[in-house]
Amino acid sequence: MAKKPRAPRELTETFWQGAMAGKAFWDREDCWLRKHDPRRLPCSQDDSQLEAFHYVSRQRIRNVLGPLLLGSQPAWSFGLKQSWPEIVADLLQLAEWDARNAGAGCVHHHRRLDSHATPDLTVPYEALPKRVVEFAEDWGLESALEERYPRAS
Repeated sequence: MAKKPRAPRELTETFWQGAMAGKAFWDREDCWLRKHDPRRLPCSQDDSQLEAFHYVSRQRIRNVLGPLLLGSQPAWSFGLKQSWPEIVADLLQLAEWDARNAGAGCVHHHRRLDSHATPDLTVPYEALPKRVVEFAEDWGLESALEERYPRAS
């Protein structure tokens, strides 16, 4: 896949606003990831604010959704000014920055979620906000969500 284009500011701002809805500038109680830390490590003391994180990573969205879209060009797209790969690139950006896929966490716990540090943050599927599940269903990313957040046995 080609290099990721830089997302328009409107998309990234909407994503951030979705993550921070109703949150204080910095309140450790607002770190959604902290409660899923098996060692109950505190949020790092030197962090000055919460940051937005992706429940389904941007890379995972591109890896799962990109090939599906590129391989299924609909008949209505022929003859448009934009080529199908350009349309797919735009759709991928919309999926990557969909605010329903945004959460708020401290830098420490966000890094542990993204880097698979030991011990991993274990978030059960059932703990995910409803909007995240709806995001995955709308974009056809259910398998990517379940892969990262396993269902309880």
